[in-house]
Amino acid sequence: MKNRFRVAALAPALLRWTRGTRSLLLLAFGFTSLACWAQTAPTWRTLGPAGGTLTVLLADPVAPLGILYAGSDVNGMFVSKDGGSTWTSANSGMGGGRHIHALASLGSFVYAATDDGVYFSSAGGTPAWSRLQSPQTVDPAPACAISMLQSAKSTLYMAAACEPNVYATGDAGRSAPTWVTTPLPLDANVSALGLLGDSVAVGSQSTIYRQDANQNWINSEALIDVDGLPVLSGLAGEQLVALVSTSRWAFSCTLAGLVFQADLAPGGLLSWSRLQFSSATEPLSCNGLALARVGAGTQSVLAMASGDGAFVSSVFDDSTVSAPGLVPGPAFAMGQSVRAALQVDPAARSSLLWAAEFGLYASSAADLTQSTILSLSTPAPLNGPARVDAPSQRLNNVQVQDVAQLGTLLFAIAQTGTGSYVDVMVSADQGANWTRTQLTGLLPMVIHALAADSVHNVLYVATNQGVYYLSQGTGPWTLLGTVYDVRALAVGAQALYAAGGLVDNGILQLLPLVGGAQFAVIQNLPLANFNAQSLVLSGASVYVAGWIRNGGVYDNAVYVASDFVPSNPVLAPAWQIFGSVPFTSDTRVNSLAVAPGVVFMGGSGFLVQNESSAWGSVSGFAALPFSDVRVNALAVDTVNLYVGTTEGLWAIGFADRTVKSLVDMSGTGASALPSRVINGLRLLGGSLFVATNAGLATPVIVPATAPAGSGCSMSMAGEPDPLLWLLVLVAALQIMHARRRRAQAGAAAPGTQHGLMEDRT
Repeated sequence: MKNRFRVAALAPALLRWTRGTRSLLLLAFGFTSLACWAQTAPTWRTLGPAGGTLTVLLADPVAPLGILYAGSDVNGMFVSKDGGSTWTSANSGMGGGRHIHALASLGSFVYAATDDGVYFSSAGGTPAWSRLQSPQTVDPAPACAISMLQSAKSTLYMAAACEPNVYATGDAGRSAPTWVTTPLPLDANVSALGLLGDSVAVGSQSTIYRQDANQNWINSEALIDVDGLPVLSGLAGEQLVALVSTSRWAFSCTLAGLVFQADLAPGGLLSWSRLQFSSATEPLSCNGLALARVGAGTQSVLAMASGDGAFVSSVFDDSTVSAPGLVPGPAFAMGQSVRAALQVDPAARSSLLWAAEFGLYASSAADLTQSTILSLSTPAPLNGPARVDAPSQRLNNVQVQDVAQLGTLLFAIAQTGTGSYVDVMVSADQGANWTRTQLTGLLPMVIHALAADSVHNVLYVATNQGVYYLSQGTGPWTLLGTVYDVRALAVGAQALYAAGGLVDNGILQLLPLVGGAQFAVIQNLPLANFNAQSLVLSGASVYVAGWIRNGGVYDNAVYVASDFVPSNPVLAPAWQIFGSVPFTSDTRVNSLAVAPGVVFMGGSGFLVQNESSAWGSVSGFAALPFSDVRVNALAVDTVNLYVGTTEGLWAIGFADRTVKSLVDMSGTGASALPSRVINGLRLLGGSLFVATNAGLATPVIVPATAPAGSGCSMSMAGEPDPLLWLLVLVAALQIMHARRRRAQAGAAAPGTQHGLMEDRT
């Protein structure tokens, strides 16, 4: 890399080039325009796939029929002003990337408990969140994050799951309210806040408490003595997670999925009895309970949200003597885990909303006329694959792990936060609509990576069940080679490289490209017990990054070999270590990028580079304003290294082998990436595609020039591919030679001088 083209040395020649030649130069720089906008964060456009894990729902206290709030697992708040048909992000003042634990309303204000504190906003419109001075200032302060909210009788209650205290305030809309702290008896930790009648109630381990007139928490049922310890008789020693009630009936559910009922009519102490599931399917967990009004009069249905789907009870009313049974509820098209349920307007018997793992669904008011109809219904998706009209109308918080393009088809690995749903999804309109490819319909599996073979029009996918492929981008999926845990893929000229394997028993296989040359499968590791994690094809070479466990540390290394060429007899690639020694760390490598003359390797807490000698840190990366960042993905264009981390996307200029800049590419506000957790990066068709924990994103535009002062000049964009410069120079010489011939021919012909002068302008 000693002999480099210098833009300054070409300046005199550039001044003499014609308009047509300068157009070729602009074309060449078009390939480096991505590097230009990388000096400032672009405006990101979310492509989906739509849907995602929703954690909690709330109807607006000012306009309950029109305005809804949805809290998500990884992407903060969403608001709908048309009853759930369309949605927009509602993180103003809060910041994206938040996990929403709970929502509640008090007066004309809405409250949200997040992993970054409690926020509040005026109701009735687009939220503008302000941080609430939560009980962190009281004595004693909460020992962990507030994760439960409930309002009753003009009072807001909140609690943290790691302690026995309940905090209360009646100061609605104040950023610094006055708090009253009341502990539960026996130092029992709070696990649920709910309502019994019109009063707040607290659930704990096998205990439900209600407040007396002096705001003390009193056990709601009689105690019995078991081995000298007081134990509540009806709740079977279970940890309670949800409490709801009608005017007469109280319901509770436990972490293990048990559901109990108590009659509030007698008053005083409650007697809890366990409800039965009238089918072989029973939930193993409970995420929440909701009550939906059905039919006429006082008829109701109990809705249960669990990790095993939705469950509903038979119809009951306040005169019912027997306890209602529970059956599996509506079936959802995507993931089956349900986190919450809500009936927007019980008085009007409105639809029942389900916050599911792949979006929001609604059972219609007609479904609620009978519980048998409700249990057999197919809820309509209010977002997700069936409704993606415009980017602003999606709940884009699906985790995307990787992306690939095959012709006009865009593929993405999409999964929910809990991992119960995962599949390869495909879009034929660049992200406007997505459908499943049904890969996970074959076997339960973990999907790691995608690779596209554009020559043979084949898509490959790496899973823990082996490598599968799609011919022509359509089904069915077919297993290629043997079954083993494949972590990374790369398409060479003649072979597919597949890397992965069990810990300390790594494997690297060369498989035949479908539709290409056929040859025997070769297993050839760079080193014994080398655990390959990432593969990159660059030019005629293949690079593989991996690690070897060396006691309590890891020897992270990159090996390089010439791209496989079939021969007889078949010869395996000869691997050589890149640089003199491995990079030793207490964490493992998981990402790799290759630029001309330099290799980058990233892992948990480190980003290093090597120019064929030794590994050294990348300037600027260690100065990022956070600790324990994990580098999940790397990508390079002609002058920039893009670093996808658990704390956002960064661009590092590496022209002339020195860092020119370190820019946070995540953006802010509405133009930001959907999540700062980056799982994958791909340069496809001149655009950067970013796979995040909240969907797939790409820049809206890639400007040909950068804003003034951005540092992206012709010299900054230095070192595009020398082949591009060569093409420009060859074209320029051809044009200059042709004009010289025209000038010589025109010297003998009158009237041609004017044309020559015009052409030079």
